[in-house]
Amino acid sequence: MTRLVQARALTKRYGSTTALDAVDLDLDVGVTGLLGPNGAGKTTLIRMLTTAIPPTSGRITVLGRDATAGPVERAEVRRVLGYLPQELQFPRGMTCFAFVDYIAVLKEWTATAARHAEVRRVLDLVGLSDRTTRRIRTLSGGQRRRLALAQSLLGDPRLLVLDEPTTGLDPEQRASLRAVLSECGRTGAVVLATHQTEDVAALCDRVIVVAAGRIHFDGKVRDFVGTAAGRVWLAGAELPGAQASWRTADGKVRSIGGQPTEEAVAAEPSVEDAYLLMLGPTAQSRMEMAA
Repeated sequence: MTRLVQARALTKRYGSTTALDAVDLDLDVGVTGLLGPNGAGKTTLIRMLTTAIPPTSGRITVLGRDATAGPVERAEVRRVLGYLPQELQFPRGMTCFAFVDYIAVLKEWTATAARHAEVRRVLDLVGLSDRTTRRIRTLSGGQRRRLALAQSLLGDPRLLVLDEPTTGLDPEQRASLRAVLSECGRTGAVVLATHQTEDVAALCDRVIVVAAGRIHFDGKVRDFVGTAAGRVWLAGAELPGAQASWRTADGKVRSIGGQPTEEAVAAEPSVEDAYLLMLGPTAQSRMEMAA
């Protein structure tokens, strides 16, 4: 069976630094979470998946098209993908409608009526149907993030790659986004690169953990969480040797790893617990930065 996306021996070097090291990856229908600390290679991987940068070596195919070939093949790949980068620069003098319409033109939507209908559809999906004539410079940070998401949804892409899509969104907006992305995952491959482990737990059926340019875990979210079973504890104080610990709202100290004492009670592990245990102090540092 042909995969929606296949990457083989994908490698990216910047001088003497190897950002991604011979990664193999297959993507099919569904939502995949991509976790990893800063400098792990996540952004390099998604930029190559979206044809933004070429690999040093290796090959990527999207729906059978070679994304690492010449400009004609890359253009064909770009027609079937949507991409939300972590940072997107807006022409701030434009309205919301004009901006998404401009992106649609770049994607070669030449029929005006159909293009405008699609622009209205994606703006409605992200809850901006009442902001179509608003100038981008007047939008809040969360609204600009939703506008950035809208352009990535044009044409129901078969490959949708999102880098930190929930940044700046409030809980209601985040829940709405999850509903949109879960629907996208019914017909295409959605890749969600994030530091928000709760988004992975709530939305993804698969998780990939990247560190030091290599994949450390690739599988079902429940199996990933299972790697932390019997290694998360609640007690009156931090356990000896705990990798991370904090006092919870009920006064108990939650310890990740460590040597359990007699009073320690095993706790239900989470995606965050499994992530901290797998990647150690590097992961803990990144969680504190994201908090």
